[in-house]
Amino acid sequence: LKAAAIVPGVANITRPGEDSQPISFQFRYLNAEELQAFMSRADNRPAHEWLAEVIESWDGVCEPGAEPGQFGPEVPYSIEALETLFSEFPNAFRDVLDAYLRARLEGLQKNSSRRS
Repeated sequence: LKAAAIVPGVANITRPGEDSQPISFQFRYLNAEELQAFMSRADNRPAHEWLAEVIESWDGVCEPGAEPGQFGPEVPYSIEALETLFSEFPNAFRDVLDAYLRARLEGLQKNSSRRS
């Protein structure tokens, strides 16, 4: 048996002095052995490069608009864009990692409930 290769998740990005901003992600599913290897590499690489290993794509990331509270064009996912997100919003790394772990767990729970 093999779990789904991609699991969806939503990270609520903490923005200083503002409401959090949800970003929808498509994450690569890692089995237990792959997850352990992934986690062991956390200290060896910059955060955006490390977490990019499990991110397939995102939706909901936009450039700032001309006026406060407005949004500009959507930003396509890339490692460079992820690096910018993490540098602009200091808690974003933790928010995205938490979303990945939550999505992975929910994916496992859905698979086990189908077998019941």
